[in-house]
Amino acid sequence: KGRNQVAFLNPEQAAEALHRLVLHTSLQDALAAGEVHPWFQPIVSLENWRVRGYEALARWRRGDNTFVYPDDFIPSAEHTGLIVELDQAILWQALAIAADLPTDSHMAVNVSAASLLHPSLYSQVTSALTQTRVDPLRLHLEVTETSLFQLTDEVLATMLELRTLGVSWWVDDFGTGYSSVAHLRDLPIHGLKLDRSFTAAIDGRGA
Repeated sequence: KGRNQVAFLNPEQAAEALHRLVLHTSLQDALAAGEVHPWFQPIVSLENWRVRGYEALARWRRGDNTFVYPDDFIPSAEHTGLIVELDQAILWQALAIAADLPTDSHMAVNVSAASLLHPSLYSQVTSALTQTRVDPLRLHLEVTETSLFQLTDEVLATMLELRTLGVSWWVDDFGTGYSSVAHLRDLPIHGLKLDRSFTAAIDGRGA
């Protein structure tokens, strides 16, 4: 439209871009205000139906008690780089809660691909464990299968260092990428969590 003027060709794209911008700014404010908290999903043993631990899931509750769904704010956090700060916030809060739970229970915390590649991962995890006085053996760090395709020597070294401390690594959403068990053999992986596409059709026959 001339010098120093722009116009969106597609009004829907314009609205979507504005939504992403507003959401990014709101998420920054929410993290600063402590509005993003972990909600805890129990992990139950099928042998005795005993709660063995919990998985910390990020949830955003605004000051007016309305919720922003993870499917909305997690992609925004990943796109804008706020996911590292979000991961750290959930890690610290989850371990603070774990400190008051029975010592034979574990806490699972998700680690995004960006956090896995971030150079501060080791110091953030060890600082949180030290400050909360949680045994590293009780911490499970979960990474998605696809994030393991970006492994560098430095990232692998960090994973091995944390594993040496006692922290367990788990692969979440296994089956959504193209890795194999052979590929995971050389990584410090403790266990796999199958993607729901593997279990959706199970009806109990032969199980």
